[in-house]
Amino acid sequence: GDNDEEPERPTVMFVPGGAFISDFEAADLFFLYRWVRETDVLLVYASYDFAPQAPYPLPMMCVLRTYRALREHTHGLGFRASPLVVASLSAGCNLALSAVLAPLLHKRAPPEIAHELRVES
Repeated sequence: GDNDEEPERPTVMFVPGGAFISDFEAADLFFLYRWVRETDVLLVYASYDFAPQAPYPLPMMCVLRTYRALREHTHGLGFRASPLVVASLSAGCNLALSAVLAPLLHKRAPPEIAHELRVES
């Protein structure tokens, strides 16, 4: 398919912290810029909706959709995220780990969200 012809790019999906109510984008950019400059990775800043307007599990599902698009190469951005590294800070670690573990747990999830937890390799 068309995705097979897209170039592979080392990619880091970064999920920010912020106690689920904010992020520290300005502070994150300082070290993320250094990562990109020193490693030549493509960086995806996986922002998510904050509480209380977006109660859990909505932030997790937002991060999972980003992870799934990168992992399944369905984002349409002209590259394959390979290898794909997931990094995060603080509250973002919870969301990042949930996204990575979702494919392993989709059979145990409540039926109304189980189909959303699948991630194809």
